[in-house]
Amino acid sequence: MELGNTINLPIVNGIQGLVYTLPDSETNRRVKVYQVPESVSSDRYYISIIQPGAVEAMPPCRGKDTLLLVDYSQDQAGDVKINYINEEIKNA
Repeated sequence: MELGNTINLPIVNGIQGLVYTLPDSETNRRVKVYQVPESVSSDRYYISIIQPGAVEAMPPCRGKDTLLLVDYSQDQAGDVKINYINEEIKNA
């Protein structure tokens, strides 16, 4: 697993892992990765990038159909502070 400018997650719940590169940012940001239904995203992942003072964009589906996998903060220097990691990720 890798978190930061690149997100690299293992297979979770039988769904292929995720490799995603975030856009560059000159500010601190918070990043949340959700597992969502295929009707929302063909790869079954939804990434929410929250800039300071902004409202989080939530997955466009019912909350019970989402699974928060990771939630982390990243500062301007690229340092990461993990706020939450789902047990499925920890055990993968």
